[in-house]
Amino acid sequence: MSLDSIIDDGNAILSVVDVDLLARSIHALSTEQQFRYGSTLHVNEPVARTVIDVLEHHARETNWTVPQRSIPRADAVKVAAQLGLDMHKIDMISLDHWFRSRLY
Repeated sequence: MSLDSIIDDGNAILSVVDVDLLARSIHALSTEQQFRYGSTLHVNEPVARTVIDVLEHHARETNWTVPQRSIPRADAVKVAAQLGLDMHKIDMISLDHWFRSRLY
């Protein structure tokens, strides 16, 4: 048994960040006088991306093959439990997780 599938066509929305944007943001924060210690700052690109967009980008960069099969989230949860997979990871790729970035 395998979860070799995309969940819900990869439609979950995610906040993502490019490593260069992250580095620039860290640098800017290190010199900014208004940032409060202990506050939360979400650093991500201005437009959220779907899981399928992220997977297709990764596939282009690595020659990895995107799974062609899609299964409903409820089925993925069942299979993941049977395989002993971490449910948090299933949630992260099958539910929307996006944040408004202060940078944009």
